[in-house]
Amino acid sequence: MATEMNIINSEVKEPQSRRSSIKQSKITLVSGDGARIELPRTIACQSPVLNMFVDEKLGWNESRTGEIVLRDVSGKLLERVCKYLSYKHGVERTGTTELIPFEVGEEEAADLLMVADYLEI
Repeated sequence: MATEMNIINSEVKEPQSRRSSIKQSKITLVSGDGARIELPRTIACQSPVLNMFVDEKLGWNESRTGEIVLRDVSGKLLERVCKYLSYKHGVERTGTTELIPFEVGEEEAADLLMVADYLEI
């Protein structure tokens, strides 16, 4: 299954008019070590926490910039979380009741669990 994830190595400045339309459709997550991952808003907002950050009614700065910095999350963990969100979105879109495993290695399980708990996913 192809993911809808795009890892960005450098920030690209967009004209203001274009930035507002991008912020509506894409969200950029930034790890503590500077890794940047751009996700479709529908995928990122499966996390109630990420959804809260970009809810314009709440007035958070992240809702204006479309960028959420997760300082305590490494780039490697952030990439795994984004893969999970993409996986979850794909499974839910199919409407299947069959459990499709998402593999998690022993060495990353505890750290992923903490991030998943924080993001409420």
